[in-house]
Amino acid sequence: MKTPEQLWRDLGGGGKPPAALGRSRGPLLILGGGSTVWEDYAKVRPWPGEIMAINDVGQYLHDPLRHWVSFHPEYFPGWRAFRAGHLYGAGYDLTCHAQKHREGVDVVWGVQNAGGSSGLFGVLIGLMLGYERIVLAGIPMDNTRHFFDPPWYGHDLGDRANEIVWREMRDRHFDGRVKSLSGRTMKWLGAPC
Repeated sequence: MKTPEQLWRDLGGGGKPPAALGRSRGPLLILGGGSTVWEDYAKVRPWPGEIMAINDVGQYLHDPLRHWVSFHPEYFPGWRAFRAGHLYGAGYDLTCHAQKHREGVDVVWGVQNAGGSSGLFGVLIGLMLGYERIVLAGIPMDNTRHFFDPPWYGHDLGDRANEIVWREMRDRHFDGRVKSLSGRTMKWLGAPC
């Protein structure tokens, strides 16, 4: 099994690694923006470890949120303001992660090979943080809509290129530590026991 430091280097991390590298332990639940996110989360609630949100869903989680990840860090100020304004998780230590520095980003992961979706980037950050077990909720990668989209809206994240990247990362870096609760990622990674 790769250490967080080995994964950092394998993903093209250059310079000094973030101070958060390898500092976390235990299980991590990653909530994505897929239409199944709340149903998936209900299957494992109450979650015995820490929670990471990907993109918009972090605004709406009423439970404690430890990490928030996005390839779109320009949205963090608005997302954080919405969450704070609704007092979701007030008083909890929340860290926002991105690949580049922007307002509202606490940790920058300057890796070169971070995958093609914010969900996969979140998985890689979770592994670099040091979590031993990761479960995905609402990251189906199967062309279904976001949780906030109207029912007639489809999404185009289920393409073959994304599947190739996810499978490559699984085979090279996950070491069986990442499972999913729905969609194609559950087919690729398996369901949690």
